[in-house]
Amino acid sequence: MAAPAAAPPPLTWVACASAPTGQPQPRSGHSLTTLAGGETHVLFGGTGLGAGGKAAYLNNAHVCRLGADGAVAWTPLHTQGPQVGAGLLFW
Repeated sequence: MAAPAAAPPPLTWVACASAPTGQPQPRSGHSLTTLAGGETHVLFGGTGLGAGGKAAYLNNAHVCRLGADGAVAWTPLHTQGPQVGAGLLFW
């Protein structure tokens, strides 16, 4: 009989080294994908405040990179081609 697998190490929270730079506006209903390696994340869309402080669909993307020293840096991701419109459904 094989020996039981070792338990994974416990997860811990680590404080950011400084305030994140270039962070996107607050939002809900967005997508966040973690890329291989775990240090890079891509944020897309969601709902936030638009013109006049009214709720609006956000059609933008940002890349978040986490440094080994705890630094957090956000960068807008500029895309090409047609924009994905609000209310677009995939079947």
